[in-house]
Amino acid sequence: MIKICIPSFNRWYTIKENTINLVKDLWFELYVFVEDENNFNNYSKELEWLNIKIIQTNTKKIAPKRNFILNYFKEWDKIVMLDDDIKWMYYWVKWKELIKMSEDQIKKFIELWFLYCEKNLIKLFWVYPIKNNFFMNKSIKNDWFIIWQFMWIIINNLRFDEIINSKEDYDFTLQNIKKFWAVARYQMICLQAMWKKNNNKWWCNEYRNDKTESEDFLYMKDKWWDYIRENTKRKNEIIINKIIK
Repeated sequence: MIKICIPSFNRWYTIKENTINLVKDLWFELYVFVEDENNFNNYSKELEWLNIKIIQTNTKKIAPKRNFILNYFKEWDKIVMLDDDIKWMYYWVKWKELIKMSEDQIKKFIELWFLYCEKNLIKLFWVYPIKNNFFMNKSIKNDWFIIWQFMWIIINNLRFDEIINSKEDYDFTLQNIKKFWAVARYQMICLQAMWKKNNNKWWCNEYRNDKTESEDFLYMKDKWWDYIRENTKRKNEIIINKIIK
């Protein structure tokens, strides 16, 4: 059974109308992972009567929380790790045309791409993170970063680097490419979220700021120096230099 896993913090008042509303009728197991007892009580009250398991992680940062989720399940379990503010999913038809996906389409999409990953020995899959079809197309990218908004993961022994504050998903992508030769990023499906990081800087976690972004950037350059390069157009951003072998 596929597990839908939503790490969340202090959004019990919006999660039901966003991500929960998107996935609650897909007939998958639903889990919300929260940090502390106060969040546990608030989420439990808000999501009462819904068939959702609320799990308290007692973790403070996102990488330890993601690892808690991976450790909560068994090796080779299939999980989808979602952000907590997703409104809709769309698929690309042609230039300037996106169509909202139905519940059945989302369900089949999740199931079929797990089959694709298994067939191709891939353990990490993702879709386009924002509703912007300028760069969308029918291609599958095998050496692009997998961002946290919507991750397919087939659990194995890889874990998120807990030293990192804000690029844990970048590092996890590189680990997967190094071990399994590829990830899969499907450019034809995109998400619409309630918030946008660029317009709501550092909204995701209170410990994310310019200082930690810079520290993570330098840490990643040191750790993966042979496989990444600096994005000259964006401060503290990196680009995969080549497929790791």
